[in-house]
Amino acid sequence: YQKIRRKDSTSSTSTVKVRRGSGYSDIYEYLRGRVAGVEVNGTTIRIRGERSILGSNDPLILVDGLPTDDISNISPDDVERIDVLKDASSTAIYGSRGANGVILITTRRTID
Repeated sequence: YQKIRRKDSTSSTSTVKVRRGSGYSDIYEYLRGRVAGVEVNGTTIRIRGERSILGSNDPLILVDGLPTDDISNISPDDVERIDVLKDASSTAIYGSRGANGVILITTRRTID
C-alpha cells in the first residue's frame, strides 16, 4: 500500500494522536468515542454503520502499512497516531478492501 499526503487526499479523515501513559489497556477501548462515525463494540469496529447484509462490514486495518485483522495485542502506549478514512474515496486508494473504511495505525519508532 502507498502513503498519501493529507493535502492530496479529498477523503473524510480523522486523526487521533495517542499519548503515552493513557491508562487504557487495549486499542479498542482507546478508540471508543474518540472518532465521529466510528463505533466500537468489544473487538468489532464499524465505520459509519453497517453497509452489507451478507458481506463483511469490517474496515481495512493497516499497522505501519501492513494489513491485519487482529489489533487486540497492540497497546495504546505503542501507538503514535491513528488515522481513520471514512468515505468512499478510501476505496480509490486501497481498492475494494477499503470500501468499509480504512484504519491506519502508526506505531512509535524506537531508536536503539
